[in-house]
Amino acid sequence: SVLNSTHLTSKVASVGLYSPLKLSGKLSKFNCFRPSKYFMCWGWATTREIWSKYELDISSRDLMVELENSKTWNSLSVRARATWTGRFKKIQDNPFHTWDIQFQYMVFKYDFFNLLPIGALIDNEGFDDLRSSHTKESKPRWMIQHPLPNSIIEKVSNNRLVSSLVEFVESLTIIG
Repeated sequence: SVLNSTHLTSKVASVGLYSPLKLSGKLSKFNCFRPSKYFMCWGWATTREIWSKYELDISSRDLMVELENSKTWNSLSVRARATWTGRFKKIQDNPFHTWDIQFQYMVFKYDFFNLLPIGALIDNEGFDDLRSSHTKESKPRWMIQHPLPNSIIEKVSNNRLVSSLVEFVESLTIIG
């Protein structure tokens, strides 16, 4: 099992099950976990040690000072840093609006990474529901409905090209 593998180091912030890509049929056999600088807040787990570094209220933080030595933060494009800075500043103004942006801040701050599947193992069914807090609107068009694979992932890929391609898709969809 991946959760017991040697891939789980003190730098793994979370293991997630969501991806904007859907690999079904014969393609599902190529699904594996991959390291990602991005956190996916649907179907995830973390450790007590990582969670102890999480802060809901980052309103008093000097964001740029805390991020200036982060290799992950500095690897982002100027546009991506501007997008995330805007998100972090909104959360500083209203820290109880959401919790996942603060988790991403922690990932950048500590140079953590997340293990995410190439293809989704779960989906978010909470769109278009008045009971939801942030998904009251219809499901975005890019969230194509495909059957999810009924398989287990037992390996982690360190293929940088694959990770870069999936992160590019994420930047155009859920992260962007």
